[in-house]
Amino acid sequence: MTGQTMVNEYCAGDSLERKFILGTTNSIAYTFNAWIALVTYNTNYAPRFLVGNSVTAGLIICAAMALTAAVFLQRRDVRK
Repeated sequence: MTGQTMVNEYCAGDSLERKFILGTTNSIAYTFNAWIALVTYNTNYAPRFLVGNSVTAGLIICAAMALTAAVFLQRRDVRK
């Protein structure tokens, strides 16, 4: 399940909340995509791209933690 699909399902009852969350997450993602690759995957680091691969791994870990927190908070809200 992608992040957008999950947001659409969990926020189905509140269109304003869904719009806000999707807009915010997409804006942040596009902002990072615009410059992070230029800095971390510099051709000076070729062919290993140790910096780029490390940053990518770190961002994946951060995304997984954020998704875990979002699922936890959503389930907590449903129980209330």
